[in-house]
Amino acid sequence: MVVAKVLSRVYADMLLYSQSIVYYEHCVSVCRELKDKRLEGEYLEILSSLYLSLNTERSSRKSLDYTKQSLRISIDLGKREEESETWLQVGRIYYLIQEDELADMYLQAAVKTALRMNDHRFVMSIYEEAGDVYFKGARSRMAAVPFYRVRGFVYRL
Repeated sequence: MVVAKVLSRVYADMLLYSQSIVYYEHCVSVCRELKDKRLEGEYLEILSSLYLSLNTERSSRKSLDYTKQSLRISIDLGKREEESETWLQVGRIYYLIQEDELADMYLQAAVKTALRMNDHRFVMSIYEEAGDVYFKGARSRMAAVPFYRVRGFVYRL
């Protein structure tokens, strides 16, 4: 697995994402055999980013699949911060593939997960990032307002 990890990084650094993906997928399969959920989740996140970098409809859907797998692992391991950030990433990907209702649902889930952590700074950052998905996007910019408004309210508390 060490060799596959090194090769995948080398190919990613050379911007040869397709080759890098092959080796990271091998790493994921090895992690599954070893039943190492934490490491599997890390590799799934990397694969998601690599597929998203390919910038096609098909690769975005593949990225979404890997991100959802990573989300399940975060939930299973009880890592709330990572879980919230992964909900947020799924929302971003849904926004990119123009499925705004699903994007909003996942962004709301990110916020709800963050609120259960009782870390006000983290909650504010999730609200801001959720708003940024819409505000920095090409459509539905007004959908950012509720996230920014609530963030401002939380800040005053």
